[in-house]
Amino acid sequence: MIAACLVHPWDPRPLRAPPPPATAIALMRWLAFRVMLGAGLIKLRGDPCWTALTCLDAHFETQPIPNPWSAWFHHLPHAVHAAGVVANHLVEVVLPWFAFGPRRLRLVAAAGMIGFQLVLIVSGNLAFLTG
Repeated sequence: MIAACLVHPWDPRPLRAPPPPATAIALMRWLAFRVMLGAGLIKLRGDPCWTALTCLDAHFETQPIPNPWSAWFHHLPHAVHAAGVVANHLVEVVLPWFAFGPRRLRLVAAAGMIGFQLVLIVSGNLAFLTG
């Protein structure tokens, strides 16, 4: 939260505000890196269903607060669920490293992470956190 405040400090003239400090930008990248990579590594070290690509087969019907789309996601074929697990691993284990690369790689990482979070919200997983 402090890093977010440093990125855009309060200024009564928002259109003339100075650019954020490089330190604040680096801290935000470090935060995104740690959160996403940590989430991916804990899955790979935890339940073997993440390496067997079967975790999503039961996830959508057993999540804490499903929404109306959760049933649709649950009934997708196993191949789609397995592809979702692979996509999860790519977004959480590979893309965080792009946060420290050149602009194009950072944009790829940002697009992947934003898309991933949107799918999480639509599928019902952690949707209660957005309200």
